[in-house]
Amino acid sequence: MKLVVDNICKNFTNNKGTTLSVLENINLTVKKEEFVALVGPSGCGKSTLLNIIAGLMDSTSGQVYFSDVENGRSPAMGIVFQDTGLFPWRNVYDNIAFGLEALNLPKPEQMDIIEHYIELVGLKGFENSYPHQLSGGMRQRVGIARALAINPDLLLMDEPFSALDAQTRTIMQEELVALWEKTKLSTIYVTHNIQEAVLLADRIVLLSRRPGKISRILNIDLPRNERENPENATIIANFVDAIWQHISKDARAALMEVEDNG
Repeated sequence: MKLVVDNICKNFTNNKGTTLSVLENINLTVKKEEFVALVGPSGCGKSTLLNIIAGLMDSTSGQVYFSDVENGRSPAMGIVFQDTGLFPWRNVYDNIAFGLEALNLPKPEQMDIIEHYIELVGLKGFENSYPHQLSGGMRQRVGIARALAINPDLLLMDEPFSALDAQTRTIMQEELVALWEKTKLSTIYVTHNIQEAVLLADRIVLLSRRPGKISRILNIDLPRNERENPENATIIANFVDAIWQHISKDARAALMEVEDNG
């Protein structure tokens, strides 16, 4: 399966009746088993693009479609948000079960799937815990397990680790890499964190400030299992520096725009 984003544009109208162009002429292809990160300054439309791909928001023009889908079926998408979106009245087991309930799978099959992903994300023993009883990292594990349980063709992640402390974020990044190596799931990952993008992605798509346009695409050709190796620290730092040099002017301009509007 291959995702194609074809000339997507998105405009919003504010409360003064002024039209704001948020995304302009976005063209992108995400191949099977590819991990793509979206990076850009605040307000450049990263999350908007993710929501359009997910079908949660309509584009103003252009289209999103999937090629090479078997039997013409609709592709399944798993979504992980920053705030996890867990139901506080459901325990870990039942939160993961939520997506499966709509698939009308036999109960024994649902149970096998849920138990598999609970084990996969390291939550064995916490099946009956509620979200308020879990740490931020554990809640994100539940969100990831829920997204994976429906066996998606594409995983969409919108800054899932940005609210976590630095140590937990590092652990979750490592766990996500390990999960991806097991599933090889096509993934689009939105982040403000340049180093995170370099550590996780096959390709990094850089968006300009609003209206967001693709300004550059970088291939990270260093194998993931070598990116945390201290011997490759200079290579990683060079990638991070190259990205920052490319987006820093837009990032500063976007910050000034936010301050002026505030």
